[in-house]
Amino acid sequence: MNYVEQTGGAFSIGGTGKVIARDSEFSNAGSFPTDLLVASGGTIDMQYSWLGLPEGQADTTHCDMHFEGSAPLNLTISHTNVSTAAVAIMLYAGDANLTYNNWFGNTQDIDRTGTAKGDLSNGYFKKGNPAASASLTQNTMATAMVSDAGPR
Repeated sequence: MNYVEQTGGAFSIGGTGKVIARDSEFSNAGSFPTDLLVASGGTIDMQYSWLGLPEGQADTTHCDMHFEGSAPLNLTISHTNVSTAAVAIMLYAGDANLTYNNWFGNTQDIDRTGTAKGDLSNGYFKKGNPAASASLTQNTMATAMVSDAGPR
């Protein structure tokens, strides 16, 4: 998908499914507590996009991203705004490239359990960087919003 603006609805993939998006906006997944982008296997490659809405706007999404299961997950969410969800990401499986993103307006940014790993490098967290963890890489964290995150 390129240049998609979707309000309402969600994505759910498993096995060898794929979601590839560029320069797109997704919000209001559905009646609470719907998750917007759910994967239990497959590939997600989202760059220069927006999951959520500007701060102050109501978003019905429970979590912007929910990754779980035992199937291989190839996850890249980069140069993207991740905002206004109850939980921005539930990272329960996979090894996610989550670099150069802006995280803001979420009740909770990251909920991580199990063997899941994430690279948050060069990202901006309005509430402050997540607690140090061997499973979350945080190199050269941004001190202001990443200027090229979001649709171009």
